[in-house]
Amino acid sequence: KLFVCQCERCTDPTDLGSYSSALNCTICMKKTPDSIGLILACPSNHDQWQCNKCQSKFSTVNIQNLVFKIHEEFEKVIDNPAITINGVEKLIKKYSKFLHPHNGILTRVKYNLCGQYGRMPGYTLMEMTPKQLQRKKDLCTDMMEVLDILQPGMTSRRGLILYELHMALMLLGKMNLKTDSKAKEDLKKSLKCLNESLKILKDEPRNTFAGQLYLGAKASA
Repeated sequence: KLFVCQCERCTDPTDLGSYSSALNCTICMKKTPDSIGLILACPSNHDQWQCNKCQSKFSTVNIQNLVFKIHEEFEKVIDNPAITINGVEKLIKKYSKFLHPHNGILTRVKYNLCGQYGRMPGYTLMEMTPKQLQRKKDLCTDMMEVLDILQPGMTSRRGLILYELHMALMLLGKMNLKTDSKAKEDLKKSLKCLNESLKILKDEPRNTFAGQLYLGAKASA
């Protein structure tokens, strides 16, 4: 891309409040570990990034090299069928120290995990523990926050994540119905997510994953 984009999102260091490019400040980690700032791009200087707390400056080249290195490591994991969900989670934990929770690299991996929890061997819906179901729910909720900012509207991604969130809420609600007073609210929210998901996915081509998911969900709804 031989140009510098000047759209509203690209000229905003916070990416419209999504922080999809933000990194945690390594200087703050050393000096004030209880209060860590974010390294953001400088709109007025494309060769520089700066912490929004301690004001430390970082060269764009160094930031790009770090992000590329992390991206490559995640790509190797994503493309390796032998890597388990646990392996992916370990990598997320490792680099969450350096990346904002909504950084694009983490967001992509978390998006995949939303669907992998419930489908991968050892992590099917009937096999998952309450802790794993809660993790699926948290991942989906996190993804919805990002999508609300960066991809608002009736997108296929939103429809898919709403369906995954519906499944997590439904199973947690049923599991906790006798012991948790909030379980009924989870079940109500689950139904709401399912209905919104079906409304979005009904227009997806039937030969796509989203289209097939719609047909299966509609048949069992």
